[in-house]
Amino acid sequence: MELLSKQLDDLDKQIEKKLAGMVKTMQDIEDDLKTQVSAVRRQLQALSELDSSVEVEAKTDTQPKTTTKSKPSSTTSRSKATTTKTTTRKTKAAVAPAEPEVSGDDYDTKSLRQLKKIAQERKLRGYARMKRPEILKALREADAAAS
Repeated sequence: MELLSKQLDDLDKQIEKKLAGMVKTMQDIEDDLKTQVSAVRRQLQALSELDSSVEVEAKTDTQPKTTTKSKPSSTTSRSKATTTKTTTRKTKAAVAPAEPEVSGDDYDTKSLRQLKKIAQERKLRGYARMKRPEILKALREADAAAS
C-alpha cells in the first residue's frame, strides 16, 4: 500500500510538471501571437495613414478639374460605387509617379515590399524573386549605372 501511495504521489508530481510545461508553452505561443498581431496592426495603421494622405492629395488635385454632370436617376448605387472605386484607383496611380526619387542611403529604411515596388517601377529584371539583400544590391547598382 505504501509503495502504491508513493507511486501515486510520483505520478501526481509528473503530471504537475507536464501541465506546468504545457502552460508555459501556451503562454509563449500567446505572447508570440500578440507580438505578431501588434506588428501587423502597426503596419496596417501606417498603410492606412499613407493611403489617407494620398487620397487627400488626390482629392485636392482633382477637385478644381471636376465638371458637374448630372447622371440619370436610374443609376444604381452599385454602379456609383464602382465608378468611385475606379476614379480613386486612377488618382492614386496618377499620384504615385510624382513621388520623389529614392536615394541609395534611404533604401535601408524601406521595407521589402517598398523596395520591390521601387524595383518594379524601375523595371529591374527578376525583382519579384529577390530577397532584401539582393534587391538592395540591384537597386544600388541601377543607381550607379544611371549616374
